[in-house]
Amino acid sequence: MEYCAPLGIPHSKFLGWSDEDRSKAISYMQWKKKFCQRCGTDPSEWIGPDGKTVEPPPYEPVTHVCYGCAALEEERVALSKEDSSSSKYHTFLQRYSGDESEWQMKK
Repeated sequence: MEYCAPLGIPHSKFLGWSDEDRSKAISYMQWKKKFCQRCGTDPSEWIGPDGKTVEPPPYEPVTHVCYGCAALEEERVALSKEDSSSSKYHTFLQRYSGDESEWQMKK
C-alpha cells in the first residue's frame, strides 16, 4: 500500500502487475527514500570513507529566483497579516482568456 496509495493505484490492480513490475516499483520507492527530502542529495555523497564530511563538498549551493515562488510568498505574507488561519494555502490558477478551446484536451 505504501507504493499504491500515494499514486491512487488500487491495491488489487497493483497485485495484478507482473512480479517484475511490482519488484521494480518497490525498488524504485526504496531507492528514492535514501535522498534528502529537502535538498534532494544522497547523504552518502557528503560523507567520506573515514566518516567525516568530504572536502570539497560534492555540491555548491546556488541561489535561483523563481518569480512564481516570489509571488506566492508575497501572498502568504499579506494573508498572514490579516488572517493567521493554518487551513489556507497558496497556489496558482491559470488565467482564463475567455477562449473555451484553452480548456479542451490537446491532441
